[in-house]
Amino acid sequence: MVAYKNSPLNLEEAHNYVHALAAMIANSAPRELSNPREAALVAVPHGKELGLHEEGYTRERDVIAIAFRPGHESEGPTNIAVYERLNNKVRINPRCSPWYSQNPRLFMIASHEDETGYGYSDARLVRFGPIPRHDFQLRLNQGEAELHRAAKVAEDLLTNPFRGR
Repeated sequence: MVAYKNSPLNLEEAHNYVHALAAMIANSAPRELSNPREAALVAVPHGKELGLHEEGYTRERDVIAIAFRPGHESEGPTNIAVYERLNNKVRINPRCSPWYSQNPRLFMIASHEDETGYGYSDARLVRFGPIPRHDFQLRLNQGEAELHRAAKVAEDLLTNPFRGR
């Protein structure tokens, strides 16, 4: 996770969600489809996720910006924006959410704007598509619930990695 400059966020709380999201989207991403540049996951204050290209964060890498309301990080992300460099231009998918399907088991970041989905493999962004729009809202709700469960596990593991031994 890359820290956003002068962040008012409780990064310890946000960190649980960022780690959980990274692990969950990595499990669904085939390596052969990954972009050639590295991608960074960045926790940002809500409202700052749409201006990262102007601040230089996207010059050398793709970015998954995970927005949190300061003081409410434990409630999870309010939005996810994906910055992907294509043909020397930055493509921004400004409104994305966790998306989950139980059968087949698949977790990704899904765009609300188009049918693009994103995963993460070897620190690189992986683009999927098209993602099914059937039961789209249900899949987003399931994705959010899975992310909350995974963040709780991350919190337990990061707080005390030897618990239960």
